[in-house]
Amino acid sequence: NSFLASEGRTTIAVRAGDVKVFKFTVPLDLNEASYMVSLGVSSGDPLADLTPLDRRYDSIMLDVARGMQFWGMMDLKADFEIVGPSA
Repeated sequence: NSFLASEGRTTIAVRAGDVKVFKFTVPLDLNEASYMVSLGVSSGDPLADLTPLDRRYDSIMLDVARGMQFWGMMDLKADFEIVGPSA
C-alpha cells in the first residue's frame, strides 16, 4: 500500500493521458509457498473518501523458496540468546 509505505506523506497528482512508472519494494520474509499478489489504483483520501478506480486480483504469482523452512507464514526475524548463568 503506497499510502502506508509513505506514512501518508506522498500524494500523486495525475491528469488524463499521464503515464507514471512506480517501484514498490517489499521484503519477502515468507515461508516457502506460492503467493498471489493483487494490484489496485484508487483516488481520494484513504482515511476518508477512497474511491477504487481499478483492481486486478491475483494478478501475479510469487513462488517463494527458502533454504530453511519454518512453521508459520512469515519470518519475523526474531532473535534468541541465553543471558543467564551457565550450568
